[in-house]
Amino acid sequence: MSVYVEMLVPYDFDSLSCKEKAIKELETIKTRLASFFHISKEFVFDIEDYDGTEFEGENRYRLDLPIQDLDIELGNGYLMIDGGWNYSQYFYASGGKPWLRYTHFDVIRALGYSEAYVMDEYNGSNKLYPGDKEFGNYDMHFDVWKSVNPNPPILPMSALHDPKDDKWPEIESVYIDKFDDCKVRLKALQQKFPDYKILTIAPFSGDFILVLKDNQPAIINEINGDILNCGNIDGIKNRFNSAGFEIFHGSESAFFSCDGIRRTSFCEGAFSWHWREGCERIIDVTDDNSRDVVYSKLV
Repeated sequence: MSVYVEMLVPYDFDSLSCKEKAIKELETIKTRLASFFHISKEFVFDIEDYDGTEFEGENRYRLDLPIQDLDIELGNGYLMIDGGWNYSQYFYASGGKPWLRYTHFDVIRALGYSEAYVMDEYNGSNKLYPGDKEFGNYDMHFDVWKSVNPNPPILPMSALHDPKDDKWPEIESVYIDKFDDCKVRLKALQQKFPDYKILTIAPFSGDFILVLKDNQPAIINEINGDILNCGNIDGIKNRFNSAGFEIFHGSESAFFSCDGIRRTSFCEGAFSWHWREGCERIIDVTDDNSRDVVYSKLV
């Protein structure tokens, strides 16, 4: 059974029950992220709006981040970051790189934080708190969660491990992650590429990271320093199970494999991935309009 990882940061907002204020605050968060990453497309509102419907429920307000394959949910006194990733994956350091932590660090850095609380779902959204309060409800506040978790330990680097290791370390359910190693990596990348501003330390596919050059976003190979020849970048979708990524120019997009080769022309539409029928080691990326397979990857 999968147990999901969730991240929590305190946030100065306390009007979740007011739809107008909640949407305005979500727009503020979206603007901040778009300004940081210098990308205008693909930050999408995901709002569960029960007002005026036959269903009973309290509205929930999320922002979808396809470049990181994560979501941000707005709450009273907090932001929750999740994406359906397993808790164990947060501690994987394949090839010495804890890629999922890098991804979360990119988001909290863009939001202006230097540390965050990381937990499994049973110490986050999948738990009932004092007064029968739950995350997503109007009466749930960050202070309620903090009263149950007053002194989480700081995440030790010894908790990071290669998933192929014979022995896994003991892992707690809640940590404070100070991201010290992520900050070291950011500094090293900035020193390696002094002519660019590093926007992401998490390679969103292959060895590619997002940088800023002359106030324009660009994609660079962190190993050899080559800039991806993809033209202007308005948006990036990184949800193809490591098979590649989609780059947007206005209303058009193209699919690139993780080696940086453009596999399609820029056109209107979208792409998706699935496991090939009868062969669960092959990923097929398809054009959603034509349903044609545009790229396949053996994993």
